[in-house]
Amino acid sequence: MEDRNIKIGQQESELAVLREKKQEEVQQIANLTAEREAGKARIRELVQECGALRQENKSMLLVNAKLKEKK
Repeated sequence: MEDRNIKIGQQESELAVLREKKQEEVQQIANLTAEREAGKARIRELVQECGALRQENKSMLLVNAKLKEKK
């Protein structure tokens, strides 16, 4: 009977450790998910900025070409 109680105590301790590890992993997943979403948002911002810079570059090339024509 004493061995059984010891075994139960050990298994309860192991279960507590596993629950703690699970909670840490859940938190890590939440952190990584938040980082991924922030990264995706930054990529969207950069894509928009890149599009705006391309448009600005096209405009500058047109202005430059018109200035060259006038000379």
